[in-house]
Amino acid sequence: MVERIKTWAKDNFSEIKKFTTRQWQILIGTVLGSVLVLIAFFIFVPQVQQTIRNDQVKSVVFPEIKQKKVSFLTNDQMKKTLADHKQITIFYLPTNSHYVNEVKKILQDKKVTTLNEGIYAYPMVYNTGKESKTYEIDYAYPTAVYYENGKEENRLEIKKESQLATLIDDLNALPMENIKLLSKF
Repeated sequence: MVERIKTWAKDNFSEIKKFTTRQWQILIGTVLGSVLVLIAFFIFVPQVQQTIRNDQVKSVVFPEIKQKKVSFLTNDQMKKTLADHKQITIFYLPTNSHYVNEVKKILQDKKVTTLNEGIYAYPMVYNTGKESKTYEIDYAYPTAVYYENGKEENRLEIKKESQLATLIDDLNALPMENIKLLSKF
């Protein structure tokens, strides 16, 4: 068996030695072209997938929220947005959570214009388990978190239906330092 392999290798490699310059150019061009196509595939496909995901979230999950005081964040924008703002409120919206539909209705209502500051809505659609751990969000409830200098200062978890009636006022109160956990009320 070993002799057969040696004979095959000797016969085939001797043929490679006989390649002309043109044949070498074609072989190298083909290999380089294949490598470039693979590199492009691994670079551009993930970017296209992320763009599609972001567009899906904006158009399918929460298409009806068009208030100027509510901006959407994508997963890619989250860290940069937290770093760029000295003070920011992010409303984490797990898509299958309790009261998420009611919160969406409030966020599309004209009452949102009475917010002191704009808020960022972050629909939790992909990698929800990981996101829940990273941002310490209970996936069962919509949660608004107020950050100051990138650190959480206060949060509001919507755990009771009665909280929906005062949601806008509670969001306005979120930056107040003397209130640490509004969900206790």
